[in-house]
Amino acid sequence: TQSPIVLFATDEPQKAEGYHPLKAGGKMAIFASEAKAISDTIFTALTRCTGYTHRVDVSSPGLPMGYFYDVCTNSLKRKDLESVVNLPPTTVVEYHVTAFDCPHITPNEIKAFADKLPSGINDPVYKSGILAEFTTTDEMVVIPYTYIHWTINHSKHKVEWRQEPFNKGGLDLSDGSAETVLVVRNGNRMLKLIPFKFEDTEDTLNFLEEKFAEHELTNKQALVFGDCCGMGSPMLNSLRRRGWSNMRYVDSRAKSSDKRLYFNRGTELFFNVRVLLERHELIIEINDKMLTAQLSGRYYKLVGGTIRQLLSKLEQRSKGYPSPDRADGFNLAFWDYKSTRVFSDYSNKAPDKPFELQIEEKPVNDFSLKAWASSDQSSLNSFRESIRKQQPLDHLQKELARYTESIKV
Repeated sequence: TQSPIVLFATDEPQKAEGYHPLKAGGKMAIFASEAKAISDTIFTALTRCTGYTHRVDVSSPGLPMGYFYDVCTNSLKRKDLESVVNLPPTTVVEYHVTAFDCPHITPNEIKAFADKLPSGINDPVYKSGILAEFTTTDEMVVIPYTYIHWTINHSKHKVEWRQEPFNKGGLDLSDGSAETVLVVRNGNRMLKLIPFKFEDTEDTLNFLEEKFAEHELTNKQALVFGDCCGMGSPMLNSLRRRGWSNMRYVDSRAKSSDKRLYFNRGTELFFNVRVLLERHELIIEINDKMLTAQLSGRYYKLVGGTIRQLLSKLEQRSKGYPSPDRADGFNLAFWDYKSTRVFSDYSNKAPDKPFELQIEEKPVNDFSLKAWASSDQSSLNSFRESIRKQQPLDHLQKELARYTESIKV
């Protein structure tokens, strides 16, 4: 067709923007190959390429998170449409291609592939490689991305806001080398996410005081939970000296409430939020991609086979996972939020029993060791009298003797 084609791969957003049709009214297509491996920042940069008439993002499925997953989740399904001819040009249509749709892959090959997997057709590798489903074989992430995705996209309309008399906050503090993050909530609803960075500690404290006043965190009952590890402790001390008695210290290194499950309090914080998100109890209307990446990118390991322990921040960085500053602030904000679904299906009244268990009364013997030790003559006499009233056992002894003789014969 004598049309130009430009192919490139980059991890720098500045190199993925600025493409436009060569002439007014001309056609231009943008193709993203292996879309699951392209970072969200690159896709954001591609939105600056205006004027394109065709767009194709293609990939095998990967983890259930990120731009490609969001597009597939929110798009129209081709199998549900009779035709795509009259659809608006901005409509996104998903073509879901499985191994069964590929003529070069035979049913016998698919079966042989499944037979080699530990869990057969239920194995995550089968679901990804054959059924083209988003899945993960890594079960060591604390909060799956799908929990956060549902909360951001559906919680506003499907979750009841349980208001509280006072706003509360979570505060992850830094000396300027990383973000300081303040998260404000009321009840089960996140109201504000405030990440910022100042090199001077005094500037950080002054800015926090402004935000406390702005978001109604000035009452003694408007508690703000701050991580007191590292620089957190002296900064919280400074805020308390300034009169902020609503500051509460949370040491993520401290013991958890259940040492059999969580290695420390920091791990318990993350799993506490996981339960709330899994139960669809929280409302998050702020679609902050960095917060989402940090919440869904926190990994843990098992200590002693049963105790959950978060990877250290150093381990997180070494594996390429994001620093969890915003996630830590979010978790701290909901530290004292109590699940409304715990015991919600039960009343204080005991449930009806299916039947009454008849308890057989045990016979009480008048003779006891206690009576013997205390030389209780009345009890001893009663025991002797009961023995005298019993039937003689002579006839039983005779029957036993005859039976023994018959065996010998």
